[in-house]
Amino acid sequence: MPMPAKLLLSVTLLASMFCTPAVALTPRESSEISNKVRNLSGKWMAEEEKARKHVAGRRYGMAAVIYQEVLSERKALGLDLQTEQLALADILEKQHQIDAADGMFKQAIAGRELSEGDENFTLIYTLQAYSDFLSRNKKPAEAAKIKKRIAYIHSQASKAPKELIALLKSAPARSSSQYAAWSKEAAVKATQIGQLYLKRDQEPRALIAFQKAIALDPKNSDAYEGRGEVNKRSDQLTKAGLDFDKAIKLNPNNAQARVNRALSLRVNKNDKAALTDLNAAVAAAPQDVEILGYRAKLYQDTRRYDLAIKDYSHALELNPAAEWARCQRDLCSQALAKSKTKSGH
Repeated sequence: MPMPAKLLLSVTLLASMFCTPAVALTPRESSEISNKVRNLSGKWMAEEEKARKHVAGRRYGMAAVIYQEVLSERKALGLDLQTEQLALADILEKQHQIDAADGMFKQAIAGRELSEGDENFTLIYTLQAYSDFLSRNKKPAEAAKIKKRIAYIHSQASKAPKELIALLKSAPARSSSQYAAWSKEAAVKATQIGQLYLKRDQEPRALIAFQKAIALDPKNSDAYEGRGEVNKRSDQLTKAGLDFDKAIKLNPNNAQARVNRALSLRVNKNDKAALTDLNAAVAAAPQDVEILGYRAKLYQDTRRYDLAIKDYSHALELNPAAEWARCQRDLCSQALAKSKTKSGH
């Protein structure tokens, strides 16, 4: 006899949904995941719309099964689970399974902390939902603690990252013989902290880390590149350009700085200078599929289809799952054939 949906939810749900730790993916793995997401996203939207209708009709068990299935598929791809987790928490509360709902909220918070850090603004929505849940279920003291945490996250938006503060506390005395070596190593770590917060879309905090890295080691090319990224996102394009110039001057093989400057040059219609930077970036990072893609697109846009096809083909050799490269290569092949037909060759 099949287990009732309501019982299935309460028995198996919490045990099956712990987030898997983040791991570094190869370009091929990333592309394969992107393709799967593209194929499944329409289905997920349709299924979750069905689930919402079930909830509206108080068919909570049926809605829960749908959310569980979507969550399981998204979890297997390493995607964000917050929407499904909060929906399931709501269903559990409606079924008067308060402890299970509380556990689901905590799981959603833990998953976001794992992927984005414990001071990220993206936590606030989940924390607010949890605080409201606690208030509804007559737990005012716990709700107050969550509200204090929300206020704390707001207060940290433009302050130095805690990782940077801990790093600076480890500094030896400036007068000591160890300071110079520590300073250079600390600049590398501060840059890594900046890149972490940049990835989390916390530009003000990333900027603080990059500024400190530059102060610790004015010859750190990656720190200037990171600060340039922050300036670019803030539409301070002149400052961004100066930072990319400095990064490249310090390290002509800084591929990311070369790419960023090339993209800025392309916006300004200076494709010749952009190609010089992209050539240098490819030489510095010949296995980087994304950089090859940027150069191929420049060739494609300037109608050098044979060179674009060569780069797209190389990208596919490095990552056969890069469907974007295959698609663009096909477009270039068609354009090349058409141009030959027009010229009579």
